[in-house]
Amino acid sequence: MSVLSFSLEAWEHWAVKGREFIALLGGVAAIWLQVAPLDVALAQSNERVRLGYLWVGPEGSDGQTLNGVRQGLADVGLVEGRNLVLEKRYADSHPERLNALAMELVRLDVAVLLAPGAVVTRAARSATGTIPIVSVTNDPVALGFAQTLAHPGGNVTGMAITASDQLVEKWVELLKDVTPALKRAALLYDPRPAPMIERVARDAGATIGIEIIPVRVIDVEALGAALAAIETARPDGLLISNDALLLSSRSRLVAFARDRALPAIYGQREYVDAGGLMSYSTSIYDVWRRAGSVVNKLLKGSKASEIPIELPTKFELVINLKTAKALGLTIPAALLARADEVIE
Repeated sequence: MSVLSFSLEAWEHWAVKGREFIALLGGVAAIWLQVAPLDVALAQSNERVRLGYLWVGPEGSDGQTLNGVRQGLADVGLVEGRNLVLEKRYADSHPERLNALAMELVRLDVAVLLAPGAVVTRAARSATGTIPIVSVTNDPVALGFAQTLAHPGGNVTGMAITASDQLVEKWVELLKDVTPALKRAALLYDPRPAPMIERVARDAGATIGIEIIPVRVIDVEALGAALAAIETARPDGLLISNDALLLSSRSRLVAFARDRALPAIYGQREYVDAGGLMSYSTSIYDVWRRAGSVVNKLLKGSKASEIPIELPTKFELVINLKTAKALGLTIPAALLARADEVIE
């Protein structure tokens, strides 16, 4: 064998091996990018993810929700100012503005829409049937956003929180625990996300001798009239549902209960942080933090129609002892022991 023929054969041999090695490296890199945090993959392409976020109330009224969103996205490597642009739009407690704001986000070609609440999710769905929507609502199947929890079937997935009409029975019981003389309680709620809440509240009240006075509100302009109706009815206590619309007016609602010395229980803990007596609810922060993993799946190519809608795993009883003392209430020791957090 000549030196030339040996060299050519050796070259061909090592060329084949080299191609195999390069192919192997490419396969390893592809697998690595699939399992690596999203920010690592984005760093290779020097791109930023653009997400849309829509809220029914004014900016700043979405504390636990937006905090949870940001932490959940950070958990999967998405951080504003680094590799994430979070386009936020606020309807300032005017639900009729939501459709236009949702269309604005769609025109920005966001990769995913984040939709807290039924009213926001409905607006997002009316704006797009193709952009994935990560939603948190009471019952996405009953509300028509998904075919089933396991197989949503459309462009909406995310998390299902325990509905107001499932929690209200607990609210009635807890309000009775801290106000044994309770006979009449007003229920303030938006009927759109929880259509069964009035009936469930009445049934729960009837079993322990409490009359429930339902008061509906569907926009912030009607809130004044709703509160006037409560004042006229002169109840002994107050129940505030876990609606995004009401949450955006939490300072006003807490002040209303305080000024009238009304023991009140609220559907979200932000009310207690603002000086409300107590709340029992799904942890909205925890729910939206978990939603970050859903966004991550969508950005990596999964379809919203195939990502199961998750159920809540964490509930919180939060009690404000300072408010209780101001109302002249003694919180039972057994209830304090059950509380997840006591604010003093």
